[in-house]
Amino acid sequence: MLADYHVHTEYSDDSVYPMEEVVKDAVRMGLEELCFTDHVDYGTICGLEGKPKKEQKMTVSNYEIMRNRMRGEFVKYDQEKMIEKFKLDFDEAYLYLSFVCRDYRINRKNGIVEWSEDGFQSVTEGDYNESMTIYDVLCYSKEDCHLSGKFVPLYSAKGMAKGLHAADGSRMFQKTADSFQGHLGQLEAVCRSLGEPAGMSGDVAAVLRVFPFLPATFQFWEGDEEFPPSMKFMFDENILDYMHFETVYFMMSHILERMGEMLSIEVKNKKTAGYIRKTD
Repeated sequence: MLADYHVHTEYSDDSVYPMEEVVKDAVRMGLEELCFTDHVDYGTICGLEGKPKKEQKMTVSNYEIMRNRMRGEFVKYDQEKMIEKFKLDFDEAYLYLSFVCRDYRINRKNGIVEWSEDGFQSVTEGDYNESMTIYDVLCYSKEDCHLSGKFVPLYSAKGMAKGLHAADGSRMFQKTADSFQGHLGQLEAVCRSLGEPAGMSGDVAAVLRVFPFLPATFQFWEGDEEFPPSMKFMFDENILDYMHFETVYFMMSHILERMGEMLSIEVKNKKTAGYIRKTD
């Protein structure tokens, strides 16, 4: 019997997957049982001492707590092996790597992940999705992980149970696909910045440099009167040698967030250029 007893929907803080779509996908995949495990993340409350509840403030979410715990786990691992396995740049204080074409560093003593776009003159701490993806790849990837050279949907990756179809993000990230609608030129520019054009179907298709050692493909189709816009990720067949199954979704979430940020800039620049030409 095929079943999934741990499913989050848009009613949880970490998912945007509509419950109706989950059920439809479950039927399509042939699942016989489904269990929704939605949750609310209240985080850690401070200011309890003598203050009324309305003055108390939530300071740390459960995601931050989990990310922060992983800092301590990271420093337990052999960093020299990480450096050798993935050809990382490093110095006494940090390990360095690129993730979705942005520079990151991991503090070798406390495990904090930070990114920068100005050569680390200024830094921003990585959020849950990006930090947990980096930790998983560096700490838990298999010793002999290597690319197969074949891109497949996640449900066809080696290590997936036969007959189990994992969601490829086409429905889970529908709101993001909707936001890409009508911006093909700008989306193509974003994909050129993050990778190279791919000879695949789609109004936009690219091979993305997720990590220097781990690419993924992205395809996008504009919607019409009959069908909504849609998109699809594919990964190297050996993706689960590099990260856990759940982490693939953290990674997809971060890629799309990054693409969304870059697309907003492209759209804004286009509007500005159009305004300048109009005033000229």
